[in-house]
Amino acid sequence: SDISINVSLSYNKLISERIIKGDQKDSKRKFLESILKSRFDTDYSANDVVSQIKSGLEDSGWIEVFNNSLKNSSPLICGLGSGHVLETSLTLHRIWGMPYIPGSSLKGVCRQVVFWELSERKLLDNSEQKQMGENNTLDKLANFQNIFYGNLCPEEEEVFVYQLLFGAQDFKGLLLFLDAYLDLSHQDSKQPFKLEIMNPHYSEYYGDDKGRVIPGDWENPVPIFFLIVKSGVKFRFAVFFDNYRWEKIKREGIEVVRKDKKVVIKIGNGIETRVNHLIKDKYFIKKILKDALEMNGVGSKTRLGYGIFQFV
Repeated sequence: SDISINVSLSYNKLISERIIKGDQKDSKRKFLESILKSRFDTDYSANDVVSQIKSGLEDSGWIEVFNNSLKNSSPLICGLGSGHVLETSLTLHRIWGMPYIPGSSLKGVCRQVVFWELSERKLLDNSEQKQMGENNTLDKLANFQNIFYGNLCPEEEEVFVYQLLFGAQDFKGLLLFLDAYLDLSHQDSKQPFKLEIMNPHYSEYYGDDKGRVIPGDWENPVPIFFLIVKSGVKFRFAVFFDNYRWEKIKREGIEVVRKDKKVVIKIGNGIETRVNHLIKDKYFIKKILKDALEMNGVGSKTRLGYGIFQFV
């Protein structure tokens, strides 16, 4: 009965003192269960939102490279570690109140997939691995990581291509990943929430800063309830390419600072051809997203199997 129309306001602001202090038995669990009943309006459509954004972007020279709805095959939670009075959090849209996946998270996991694919090609080939020791391999991998996630590196042609697309320390990438919102044309997306539980068995041990307490089975587990997005919910994913800026870069190059001096990195024909080829390949982004969302997952607790999506 306490829950307002906006779930985000309810979850982040409508928390009474009794819930925080736990004066009432199971007060936190009951508060979260009341949010589970939230049902999102069918008038909202992620497809309409993406279409409106797409129209504006295309007028500014952007090109759509991916646009599709995907269903999660495992529970999803974004923003679990964000600051919240209930210890655990969930990323909710401030206006619509519904869960969503930030575009920055999607871009990050896709960029990670690209990094490991390039690493395997460049450093972890079986024949090369046999010729060098394990420590040497790790050193080279760390060095390659610094190159890939560092400033633009035109000397490494293959890395440079993906830095242009996904960005570098001194360059904003040409790919734009939109936030992924609920696709409410799918029935299961209208009530997306589920209550999950963490059950730490050794609370006193983990909370002991001085190292005097040992983990013991005599401690009582204290369950922690938190909100997640249940399996079988559809989100709309969309990725765009900044063709206007790319055309300008091909003409004028990229101005960067090297050793306190401004220099211009020119785009050669080889790099131009490779970038153009990848953007025109309709399977390029789809394959990266597929590997990222089916194998790695997105959001929090991905190592426990959360955040996995399925491609049809």
